[in-house]
Amino acid sequence: MLAAAAILARTRDALLDGASFHGIAPILKGGSDRAYWRLSGGGRSIICMEYTTARPDNAAFVPVTRFLASLEVPVPEIVALREDERLVWLEDLGADDLWAHREAPWEERRPLYESALAAVARLHAIGEAQLADLAAPELQPPFDAALYQWEQDYFFDHFVAGYLGRAEDAEFLRESDALSGLVAALGEMSRALVHRDFQSQNIMVRNGVAWLIDYQGLRLGRPEYDVASLLYDPYVSLAEDEREHLKGFYCDLFEVPVAYAEWEKVYHRCAAQRLMQALGAYGFLGLRKGKPAFLAHIPNALANLRDVLDRSGLLSELRPLLDPGQTDGGILSSRSGL
Repeated sequence: MLAAAAILARTRDALLDGASFHGIAPILKGGSDRAYWRLSGGGRSIICMEYTTARPDNAAFVPVTRFLASLEVPVPEIVALREDERLVWLEDLGADDLWAHREAPWEERRPLYESALAAVARLHAIGEAQLADLAAPELQPPFDAALYQWEQDYFFDHFVAGYLGRAEDAEFLRESDALSGLVAALGEMSRALVHRDFQSQNIMVRNGVAWLIDYQGLRLGRPEYDVASLLYDPYVSLAEDEREHLKGFYCDLFEVPVAYAEWEKVYHRCAAQRLMQALGAYGFLGLRKGKPAFLAHIPNALANLRDVLDRSGLLSELRPLLDPGQTDGGILSSRSGL
C-alpha cells in the first residue's frame, strides 16, 4: 500500500484542485484489506481509497457505486479514479456513523435507523428479473445454497473449531439436518438486491440522513438478511421494543407482500444465518488475521443468536454452545449426558 506522501502526490495529479490538499490522516476502521485516507486543504476534505486485488469484490466498488447512484441510493460520489493504481477519490461523508450514536436516546437514534432502512429498501425493491433492464454491473455471486453453506462452514471452522476449540462439535453440526435444512430453505427463496454487510459501521450519518458505504459486496439475496444484519448488529445493542418498531417500520415502508408472521419466519432464519457468519468472521479476524479487537464482539453476537433461537425455535442443536456455563461441555457431551 502507498505511503501518505505518495497518496498526497497522486491526489495532486488526479484532481484539478489537488494542489490545495496538504493534510492527510489514515482512517483506521473495520477489517477490510482496503486503505482509506482523509485529505484536507482549502476548506474542504476528500477521501482516497486504495484497494487490492486480494478480494474480487474490491474491483466492483466503482461500478457498483455508479449503479447505486443511478438508483438514487445515498452513496458517496466518485470524484476521481486511477484504475491502474487501484485508487479512488470519494466525496467525504464525514466521520459520523450510525455506530457513533449507539449510546444516544432512542428518540435520537430512531430516525437514523429509519433513514438507513429507507435507503436499503431502495435496493430491496429491485428483484432478480428487473436487473437485466437496469444495465446492472457484474455483481458478486448470489446468495444460493452454496453461499449459505459457505457461511455456515465459516462458522464451524473459525468459531466452533477455531475459537471454541471444539472440532468434533463442528463436524457434528456440519452434518445436522436442521442446519442443512436452513441452507436449503433459504437457498430456494426468491431474491432481490442486498447490501450484504448492512450494519452500523457501514452506515454514515450526515445532516441526519443515512448514507451507505462498504457495499461492494452487492448481490442478490433475501432482503431480510440485510434487515437482520442491522437489527441484530453485534456492535450495537437494541432493546426488544426498538427492534419491534424497526421491523414494523420496514414492513410498512417496503409494503411486504406477505403476512407479517410469514415475513418474520424468514427474518429469523436470515438472522440466525447472519449471526453464524458474523461469529465465524470474528474468529477468523481475531485469531487468524491478528485483529483481536474483533473477539470482543463475540459475547454480543452470541446473545443475539440466543435471542433469535429463543424467539424462533430454530436450531436447538446450537444451544449447548451458546448458553453461558454450558460451552465447557460442548454439544457431544450434552448429548451423552455428561
